[in-house]
Formats: sequence, structure tokens, C-alpha cells
Amino acid sequence: MLSVDCWDGPENDPVIYHGHTLTSKILFRDVIKAINEYAFITSPYPVILSIENHCSLQQQQVMANIMNLTFG
Repeated sequence: MLSVDCWDGPENDPVIYHGHTLTSKILFRDVIKAINEYAFITSPYPVILSIENHCSLQQQQVMANIMNLTFG
């Protein structure tokens, strides 16, 4: 199981970071791409992605598009 905290990012590009802490911000699209590339290399089992979503509706739509394009 993977857990990510999503927040509105600059230029309508959602970011992932642990809110209100000193963690680095990573683009949502980069994380989804990495999951798609590496999640099934050592295990054939499904990946459960838990998303704590703090994004606006507009950026939630961006997230949905990214996941649809990446995961199919």
C-alpha cells in the first residue's frame, strides 16, 4: 500500500508532500509515472494507492487525467 498527500501545485500541476512539514514537494505526475514503471517489477500483486487529497476540483481533474493516461 502506498499513501500520498496531494496538494495544489504551481501551474495547475498537483504536488505530493507531507503537509505542514519540511518535506520536499514532488510532482504528482512524476510519482504516478514511477509507480507505473516500478511497482510490478518484483511483485505481480495489485498496488493499493491511498490518496489524501487536499487539491482543488480543478487539480483533482488533472490528477484523474494523469492516472487515466498512465494506468489506462
